[in-house]
Amino acid sequence: PYFHDGRAATLDAVIDHYARPPAGASPLLAGFMLTADERADLLAFLGTLTDETFIANAALASPW
Repeated sequence: PYFHDGRAATLDAVIDHYARPPAGASPLLAGFMLTADERADLLAFLGTLTDETFIANAALASPW
């Protein structure tokens, strides 16, 4: 889950969100276009940032 409220379930959804800003958004948030290869490369890179050891560490889990 991504964003503060978990509304994006995947990194693909996050990329879609930033590529197409909502209607009425500031012109400064123009979005961006990615080719299929660029999107695949971005997802592969973001996947390398996941630290499975950290995520699975029980000492760092929520106490609630």
